[in-house]
Amino acid sequence: MSNIKKLAAFLLSVVSLSSCSLLTPNNEFTWATSKCGPKGYPLEILSGTLYFKDEDVGLSLASGSVNGIWGDSFAGTSSVEAKLPDRFDITFYSYAENQSYRGEFDLPYDKILALFQWGEKNATRIANEKRPVFSEFVVGIAPGGTVAIWLFGQNEQREIFFGKAEKINLVLDYVFDVPFGNDEKGEQFRLRVLEKDVGAERLKEFEANNIHYDVLQRYRKLYHWQMELSVAAKFDDISMGFVNGERFDLNERNGLDYKIPQHLHVPANMFFRVNNKPYVLRFDDYETIEAFEALDAIEGLTEEEKIIRIEITPRVPRETSTVRLYNAKHSIELKKTVFKPSAK
Repeated sequence: MSNIKKLAAFLLSVVSLSSCSLLTPNNEFTWATSKCGPKGYPLEILSGTLYFKDEDVGLSLASGSVNGIWGDSFAGTSSVEAKLPDRFDITFYSYAENQSYRGEFDLPYDKILALFQWGEKNATRIANEKRPVFSEFVVGIAPGGTVAIWLFGQNEQREIFFGKAEKINLVLDYVFDVPFGNDEKGEQFRLRVLEKDVGAERLKEFEANNIHYDVLQRYRKLYHWQMELSVAAKFDDISMGFVNGERFDLNERNGLDYKIPQHLHVPANMFFRVNNKPYVLRFDDYETIEAFEALDAIEGLTEEEKIIRIEITPRVPRETSTVRLYNAKHSIELKKTVFKPSAK
């Protein structure tokens, strides 16, 4: 190699290294936090912090109530440019149980770093989307002490943590930041807030201790299923959200071909195109989970016969479209799935 070529190669390597350092100096990235909770269970975050790697400071979660969609980002904080977190703590309160929880957890830092770096260094994604793939930590809390964290980004959300916090005893004066004076007044306040949120019928269920602690385990179960259309056409641009809070495209980059049965979680929402027409639909989580469980429980089937098919019949107007689940033995039409009348 000539001296000129050697010099050019050296300068190119310096520029490349400098570019990388500008992208992620000291492994610092721009990120934020948000929160969520499951449908039908009012909860309150009292405090929470995601700590910068090897530091005793970090980015705090927004305190207060969570929304009612598991995995759906709510009440996000302002972004910071900082090290990624390697641990976090959280204290929260469950109205339905009248119980507080606290947990301190380590996070899979190397996995988190790899996901952020992939987004930063993928030139095509940067050019097309103008930002890193992952940019937000979504923290979910649920009855029984369940805690989950997802990484959210452009068209994607991936679970990186799932654990359980411990029960702790906190007086309601502290939980609600109100000087009740005695436990009875605090309990009356809790019940008024709970009834306003969920209604009298649901409140009776809670008072009878009818709390479905297993719901999040049901959300996380994998099934062998496949998408299909009832018409002679094909899906394009399939993007799907799942009841466990994850969200990603069904495409080659993710190693997923909708024409081939996959082991995935139960779907929660979906965007797709058929004959260049866009469709957006929202499944009812509980109805869909129950349908999957019913089909999966049928005995005497081969693995091929047991595969669950999600058949969509796209129509115009879009809101008249339908969905059914079936295998070789049984068919279930979903009644609560909602197709939006229009989509971008």
